[in-house]
Amino acid sequence: MSKIALLGPKDMVNNLSLLGIKTFPCENEHEAERTLEEIKNAGKYGIIMMVDFLAHPIIDQINELNQKTQLNILLLSGNRPGMELAQERSRALIRYALGSAPANG
Repeated sequence: MSKIALLGPKDMVNNLSLLGIKTFPCENEHEAERTLEEIKNAGKYGIIMMVDFLAHPIIDQINELNQKTQLNILLLSGNRPGMELAQERSRALIRYALGSAPANG
């Protein structure tokens, strides 16, 4: 069975480890990029949840991983204003599910 990973700020992710989700505290996009690579190479995670403000600078890498690997990377809304990346991707997935748009947006 594939595991679930969560990348985000320490104050956000630490409490969620009690739910059985493996948490990876990351405070900036450099830590997130490095951690994402480690998770990919570990080969035991199927779902990666990531806060949108960490994902924004490395979105091209995330899109490539979503298309070329078995990883499913989901973006979560963070607590920083102006970061609507998670909402935009959610809307795109809903349009895709309803048959009105391609999956990538």
